[in-house]
Amino acid sequence: EGAGEGEEEESPLNEDVVVLHERWRTQVNSPHILPYDAETVAEVMDTLRRQEANLDQAMELDQSGSTELYETMVYYRMDLARVKYALQRYLRTRLLKIEANLASIMADEVLQSHLSPAEADYAARLHELTTEHIEGAVFGDSLRALADLRPSPPARRARYVFARAVRDVERFEFDPGEVDTLAKGEVWVLRYERAKPLLLKGLLELL
Repeated sequence: EGAGEGEEEESPLNEDVVVLHERWRTQVNSPHILPYDAETVAEVMDTLRRQEANLDQAMELDQSGSTELYETMVYYRMDLARVKYALQRYLRTRLLKIEANLASIMADEVLQSHLSPAEADYAARLHELTTEHIEGAVFGDSLRALADLRPSPPARRARYVFARAVRDVERFEFDPGEVDTLAKGEVWVLRYERAKPLLLKGLLELL
């Protein structure tokens, strides 16, 4: 009975891990920063807080020293650790993407709109520090004019990506004049620039 109850309560955490893995995988394979999934992150953090509070309360109330309860608590904490890792991996990947494409992001309002408030603050501070370092420590006063950071070369978007349809797409233009349907679950090799509009709408995920 105890194991059955554990399996039922575990499913939300498993779903969180699956969603975060999909978001992470798509971000890793995208050449630019994608919109921040605030809803998923907020839900995961809320779930973690509630589950950890429940575990702490259960341990405080139990005075039996039950080995079975201890093993159950260990199991749940391992599950929570998996969710934390998935969340941290998603957020860390986005920070690395921001750092690698900082100048381009700061020069593009659309890309800036893809950042969370915390990411936007981080990017602005990092850009300011980088600019000050180049102007002062590297070039000096006589060459400040050269310290204007030019946007880094745009991410390569002519490349091909593996994409899976999250939902049915009735009309998709593979190339000019070549229109077909995408069925949910189908995997295609597509030009990134063609896949990008559906990617931003959440209709595709990258593999």
